Amino acid sequence: MSRGVGRRPPPSCGRRRTREPAPPRSGRTIVMTRPWTSVVRRALRGARRVAVIGVGNPDRGDDGAGLACVRALRTIRPPLSRRVRLIEAGSMPENFTAPVRRFAPSHVIVVDAARAGRRPGAVFPVDPRRIAHEDVSSHRAPLSWLARYLAETVGCRVIVIGIQPARTGVEGPLSAPVGKSVARVAAGLARLLDVARPRNRPRRTIRAGKRPRPVKSSSA
Repeated sequence: MSRGVGRRPPPSCGRRRTREPAPPRSGRTIVMTRPWTSVVRRALRGARRVAVIGVGNPDRGDDGAGLACVRALRTIRPPLSRRVRLIEAGSMPENFTAPVRRFAPSHVIVVDAARAGRRPGAVFPVDPRRIAHEDVSSHRAPLSWLARYLAETVGCRVIVIGIQPARTGVEGPLSAPVGKSVARVAAGLARLLDVARPRNRPRRTIRAGKRPRPVKSSSA
């Protein structure tokens, strides 16, 4: 079947198209080289509401790293702000998109075990726009679909944090390196989410019997 060889392409009518990020040629997910803490800190600027979604199967070893991270965040004291919603999505995060939409977050952080060829327990940010079709996770719905769906339906910014597993598909607890990374990620997210919390500005108190000084105009 001919693909229109020799035909002129249709005119663009003067419209400037926005080029979407192309999928990786090698079929592998693009992992950011910057530290995950700096990526999350920069992404959370101006955040109003943040949903943290833990993805994983606790019955498959290190595959439950994301779920364990959210459970660790629940034990943080003092507790997180009401502007932060923790969601344990398990191995089927597509079933928890409705609660995320009702919460209407400005930012969504997804934590999941991800295969990136690094040492076990390594933590790294993943560009949600450059997740390969076969994905880095081992769940029913790929993270690429989840990130795209949330960004389009909620209008939020999606941040993906991956933890390199040591073993998956076997029963048992988290491995030692992944368990340490889960605790480190939970503590780091707690600090970053606390920094992103809007602070109330202290009100200026006026002593009784005194009036505030008038502001001099610059044009005077």
